[in-house]
Amino acid sequence: MALIRIDLDSAAPLRQAASWDIGDDLLSVSGRIADLEVETSRLRENALALGGLSASTLLDFFDGCRARLGVAGRSQESSIPGVAYLYYFLARSSLRRLLESGLRGDIRHLDGFSRMESLGKKVMAMPRGLVTHWLAGNVPALGLISLVQGLLTKNANIIKLPRRNGLALPAVFREIRGFDLKTGWGSGLSGKTVVDAVMFVYCEPGDSDAHAALSRESDVRVAWGGREAVESITRLPRKPGSEDVIFGPRYSLAVVGREALSTAGRDKLAEKLALDASVFDQRGCSSPHAAFVERGGGMSPLEFARALASAMAKTLKRVPKAAAEPGDAYAVASVRAAYTLTGEVFSSAGTEWTVVYSEERGPVQACGSRVVFVRPVDHVRDAAEFLTPEVQTVGLALGEPRRTEFALMAAARGVSRIMPVGSMSLYDYPWDGLFPIDRLVRWVSLE
Repeated sequence: MALIRIDLDSAAPLRQAASWDIGDDLLSVSGRIADLEVETSRLRENALALGGLSASTLLDFFDGCRARLGVAGRSQESSIPGVAYLYYFLARSSLRRLLESGLRGDIRHLDGFSRMESLGKKVMAMPRGLVTHWLAGNVPALGLISLVQGLLTKNANIIKLPRRNGLALPAVFREIRGFDLKTGWGSGLSGKTVVDAVMFVYCEPGDSDAHAALSRESDVRVAWGGREAVESITRLPRKPGSEDVIFGPRYSLAVVGREALSTAGRDKLAEKLALDASVFDQRGCSSPHAAFVERGGGMSPLEFARALASAMAKTLKRVPKAAAEPGDAYAVASVRAAYTLTGEVFSSAGTEWTVVYSEERGPVQACGSRVVFVRPVDHVRDAAEFLTPEVQTVGLALGEPRRTEFALMAAARGVSRIMPVGSMSLYDYPWDGLFPIDRLVRWVSLE
């Protein structure tokens, strides 16, 4: 077993300017964890300091970190991936809604026994203990979203980092460690206190002993990633009574009704869809890969594809894209070649973005890398036939009552998020059909 601790200070100088990946040079100078049980005991002790803080203080702390993270992101030779997105996620109002969603509407349950009128007694939300997060490398921002929830619920946290973009989250927390919250009453919260409740580790994907050791120590296992990755984690030996929070493979799509294609709003709609497809380069499970467009509106589905292509070009200036990796570039080229004769392809000169229009019927095989398929349907209910539980988010551009009618069909087919086009990539709750905060606490009642 080779479980390696990733130290915040060691990682920073070894990061190459062009990459946020964990390299062999860092692993060679990082210390192996000889006794995980000893390390987790120390981590649990450190997390006790969070237990004495109010939920309101923790909200103030993360809200206060935003300015520091923004400056850090701009000062890096290559900005920390996801920092711009995190600036909005860490806002106090955003995090408060997140807590309230999983705490029965009252964040005071984290601070002590508080009366729940529906039960007629007092209850308290206690941390479960040790939360281990297995992260995917495709969307670095999700790592901080996961970890912040573990800290807001006052748990100890282990982050099993991926190779790809594995240094992004340690870079964020190096900045958080340097932030101290001050209040007008002379009290506050040191960033070191927060970071001491976190341990970053790395082990190879095939190191089953290391993964099993992490699993046996965990009170909650949080897993993000593809099917093979999350299934390998759920098969690991686990502590009795431990909780699993699994965010497995999903993809998303948009459905555009004829009423949304009026002259006044169609260009704006195309811009919103382009933004949804560009924010995470379609690496997020909420990123749309296809748009099913209803015939009979103010513009045809083909005309909408052209409008979307124009919007994708504009969005590229607003949301720049890193150069495609060789495998991604090959996939994009293959899609373009395949549809040159069977549809219409609109694209950038390079592999930055692609819009593919075809008259095919049926679900879309996602390509990623900002490739959006546009397909016509005679009626929006035809698109509902292609929905399965593997579809996480449906972005809707429909008016009432058809919007609610379609949402009911989508929910019955297993879709867990139904959002307006333009809001698909925003992290909200429930996510994948659950309220994560509720899974990170245990409830204690007082009669």
